Amino acid sequence: MDALFLFEVTLAGLGAGALYSLTGVAFVLIYKATRVVNLAIGEILMLGGYAFLGFAAGLGLSPWLALPLAIAAGGVLGWL
Repeated sequence: MDALFLFEVTLAGLGAGALYSLTGVAFVLIYKATRVVNLAIGEILMLGGYAFLGFAAGLGLSPWLALPLAIAAGGVLGWL
C-alpha cells in the first residue's frame, strides 16, 4: 500500500467522521432545545452539499468561494 494512498484515505475518513459528528451534535442541540426530533437536518445538509456542487462544478467557482456561498444557501433554504 502506498503511503500517499493511506494519507488520502485517512483524510477522507476524518472528513466523513467530522461530518457525521457535526450532524449528531446538531440533532442533539435541536432535540435538547425543543424536545422534538427534527429530521430536516439531513435535508438541509444535502441542499448545502448540492449548492456547493453547483457553485464549484457548475459555475466553475473556486472551492474556497463556493463553500461560504453553499453555507449561506443551505441556511436560506433551511429557513424557508
